[in-house]
Amino acid sequence: MVVIFFNLGLVLAFILLVSIVFINASTKFVLAILGVICILFLIKDIIQDLYFALYKYKNNVLIVIISFALDIARIAFFYKLIHHFAAGTARATGLSTFGWMLGYVISILVGGVLFFAGEANGLLFGMGQKNESSILMNVFMTGCLVAFCHFII
Repeated sequence: MVVIFFNLGLVLAFILLVSIVFINASTKFVLAILGVICILFLIKDIIQDLYFALYKYKNNVLIVIISFALDIARIAFFYKLIHHFAAGTARATGLSTFGWMLGYVISILVGGVLFFAGEANGLLFGMGQKNESSILMNVFMTGCLVAFCHFII
């Protein structure tokens, strides 16, 4: 019985060590490519909103401008959130590493869901799916991301 618990403890310690190595490696990778990803999302939003302004909503450019402003705010706050925890995890030492890793994983999960829900909502709105999406839902998703960012940082 003692051998089983000892082996289980070794397995859990190994899993913890491997997860620390992978999370620390991923933070350095995320910090290296985070700016490029944000620029790619910004280019996508510019192209998407220009297309919508020129072809879908010619008469109502104000909606496109509001949607673009919300997209930029969503990108900026998601970048701020992920950068904060990735940089904190990369420079953490000792037991504080676990707290930063937990915050990093939670920020990626919750912030990522809010970010991509807002992006999907913006796409549905741009494609004319007004039954499934609205500008108010876009504001709500961006507001949730901003509130989460300020709450967790």
